[in-house]
Amino acid sequence: MDASQPLSPDPTSSVEHTPTMPHLQVFEGAIFPFFETGTEGLLWALQQDGVCGYEGLVCLGEGDLVTIHSPEGEILFEGVIKQDYQTGAIPRYEGDPCSQVTALGYWVHWSQEGWAPDSWAKLFVDECNRGTIRRFEPSAPDVASLTGETPPPHRT
Repeated sequence: MDASQPLSPDPTSSVEHTPTMPHLQVFEGAIFPFFETGTEGLLWALQQDGVCGYEGLVCLGEGDLVTIHSPEGEILFEGVIKQDYQTGAIPRYEGDPCSQVTALGYWVHWSQEGWAPDSWAKLFVDECNRGTIRRFEPSAPDVASLTGETPPPHRT
């Protein structure tokens, strides 16, 4: 199962098809750190407004255009997700050749490039902030020209 995708199609998410932004999915809701048995660390996620359970779960992924704002409407982050797997990484146990990012005492999968892991995690752990994820569908032909970014890999 790919946690970076909604677990089933969601009729309440909007898909914009305009001349300048074709095939753009937009998800809005509360942001939070998602975890469950088997995730082996926190995933940065959004629970869509009006969509309960896994059907409304959308995990942030590489290349998503994300806006996070406080309950008062102040923009706390606005930009393209660039996952950093190195900053804040420590061995999971003594002698382990692998390392994992930590933030606020939690194992996490990644932090946003250019952010201290603890600062990034605070946006989600407080569970009071809201966000919008704009995700280009893989078939969008001109994502790179619109954003200057490489489109995210195809997600199945």
